[in-house]
Amino acid sequence: MKRLATRLMCACVVALPAATATAQTTITTNPINYTDSAGATHPMHGIVVELYDQDDITADDLLGSTTTNAAGLATVTTNTDDGVLNFEFEVYSQVYARVPGVASVRNTFGSADYSVRNPTSGFTSVTIGTNTLGVNPTLTLDNSTFIGTSMTMLMPAHFMHDYYRDTHGANWPEIPIVYNNDNNGEPTDVGTNYTGDRVNIELQVWASSDVVMHEFGHHLAENFNLDSDTNWGDSHSFGRDNIGALAGGRDYGRTKGSHLAWGEAVATFLGLMAIDDGNYAGFVSGALPGRDTDNIAHTLETLSSTAGASDITIAVSAESNAPATGAKPPGIGTGEGDELSALRVLWDFYDSTGENYGGGLTDNVDLTAANMWAAMTDSDTLHDFWERTAGTIAADPTLIGLPAGAKKGQVLTTLGETLEAYNVSADPVTAGMTNDTTPELRFDELNNNNSHQYIFVLFDDEWDLVGSQLVNNPNAEQDVALGFQTWDAMPELTVGEDYYFAVLNSAAINTNTTGLDFADWEDWYWSSANLITITPEPGAVALLGAGLCFVANRRRERRPW
Repeated sequence: MKRLATRLMCACVVALPAATATAQTTITTNPINYTDSAGATHPMHGIVVELYDQDDITADDLLGSTTTNAAGLATVTTNTDDGVLNFEFEVYSQVYARVPGVASVRNTFGSADYSVRNPTSGFTSVTIGTNTLGVNPTLTLDNSTFIGTSMTMLMPAHFMHDYYRDTHGANWPEIPIVYNNDNNGEPTDVGTNYTGDRVNIELQVWASSDVVMHEFGHHLAENFNLDSDTNWGDSHSFGRDNIGALAGGRDYGRTKGSHLAWGEAVATFLGLMAIDDGNYAGFVSGALPGRDTDNIAHTLETLSSTAGASDITIAVSAESNAPATGAKPPGIGTGEGDELSALRVLWDFYDSTGENYGGGLTDNVDLTAANMWAAMTDSDTLHDFWERTAGTIAADPTLIGLPAGAKKGQVLTTLGETLEAYNVSADPVTAGMTNDTTPELRFDELNNNNSHQYIFVLFDDEWDLVGSQLVNNPNAEQDVALGFQTWDAMPELTVGEDYYFAVLNSAAINTNTTGLDFADWEDWYWSSANLITITPEPGAVALLGAGLCFVANRRRERRPW
């Protein structure tokens, strides 16, 4: 209501309650902005705003509730009157840290959402029955307040939500973010994690859009069967095996270790795929810090109102072993129990870069976002994802650039180049020319020694199988040096012919395999294929190691752990 003086016709008349009028009043605010982690401002998109008419005697009247548009403007149309002989609203707004259907941010699980009044005192006069633009001052929330940092966290969550809803039909249920629950300038004691009913974000990682999207990746995965059981959570880190104890592994065992690595990799990948396949900068109407729009998952830790390169504590690329100076950890992962290996496999199966890994290995796969979403659905481990992907491509080799009639061995060894590059599959060593028609074929186990069985396979130059042998791994999950296996090829090979040698290894959780099931070759992890040529004995070449020489462009470089 207006000031008391405008309410009274005479001393005997008292203020009356607000009534409903026929005249519509449309009120549009000035822009409501937030500040990103580098200090640039952007319009708030989809934030809840309530407009009130300030009263001096009775409670303030709610004129309407709405959300901001892509320009950060909030518009309310109301029929509310302002009382007797009054022709103006005295308007202020209440801005909330909530995007309906996406998330809200609050101090504790049971508290109200963070909010701020604009202006903090006073109001803007609006004539009833008009269409009024530019009400209240422009509001720009910096990151020195909880409401400001809340907006910085809500925007990547909002972008990710809309991308998966609009592109993949996955509309996750709204969930609260619990942020700074001890409210004293120190990190919260809840940590940064996803618990099914909330996302917990520590105070000092407010600037990490990749961390926020990772936690919402867990929320998305749980609700859309990309990781049906999120109860495997425990300590984890990039570049460290979760299955066994070898090489500093966490030794969680086969089931928990493989599930944990998958769940963490998927959560990270879902954020990065949204950024790559969507348009994050376009969503927030302006250039974001480069770290928010690339394929590197960053963790920034700061209590300041901005965050720069010096605040980055983790920077892990899905694409490159060395994405930036000081990025950590480097390396390529230790196998299916390592979230770094799983992330890199997911990314290279998704992206269209087609990079050369070195050592004769190449990224040959470009599945696109839609195919990745389908392959990840109902997968709980990297092995589940591999089976679905390998089966799909074996049925349609054109998806990886091979002829429609390409045989399964060629298809799976082509896919196996990515598995081998990230230490998931075994590493075939034997290659080159030999005059031995039953050569000794050798491979290194890899997968951090978590595989339990291996199969040697040998194909002719038409990709027909000419021989195979199952071998058990006596060292699985033991803290011993990585082993290798050898096989004297049978049957006898033909002089002058070319052959392809590859190795299959079992998943850590696959303990009941008894041999090579020719109908389901994709049940096994496949390596790449090494070329072997049988030369006539008089022209024999001095061979390395067990009677072999190596062809440079088919040799595998030893990769660091």
